[in-house]
Amino acid sequence: MPYDHVPLFIGAMTVCVAPFRADRGETSPVKIFDYLACGRPVVASAIPSVTGLFSRANGVVLVEPDRADALAEAVLDLLARPDEACRLGGDGRIFVEQRFGWDTIVRTLRDMVGQIVPHDHDPHRIVGQ
Repeated sequence: MPYDHVPLFIGAMTVCVAPFRADRGETSPVKIFDYLACGRPVVASAIPSVTGLFSRANGVVLVEPDRADALAEAVLDLLARPDEACRLGGDGRIFVEQRFGWDTIVRTLRDMVGQIVPHDHDPHRIVGQ
C-alpha cells in the first residue's frame, strides 16, 4: 500500500498491535511510531527494541512476547475502556511529536553541528580558502 494511505488505515483502528516474537532478535519498531503519530494506543510485545523506547507513559501497553492470551487481554481491556485508550493515544501522539518530530530533529542536528563547527565560522567563506 502507498505510504500516504497508511494514516487512513491506522485511523480506522481503535487499538493497534505490534506483536513480536521473543526469538526474532532485534527488530525495528517503526510501525509503533506510525501508530502513535496517528494518535492510536498500541499493545506491543516487550522486546528490547520496544522497551528501550516505549512504555505505558507514552501510549504503549507492553505485554510478554509470544503470549497471544496476554496480547488479546490487553487489547480487550483497551476496547472496554475507550477513555483510557483515547488518553493513551493522545499521550503517544504528544510523545512522538515532542521527541521525534521534525522540529526536534532539526534542533538536535543544529546542536550537533554547532558542537562540531566553530562558533566563529564564517558561513560565506569558501571551503579551502
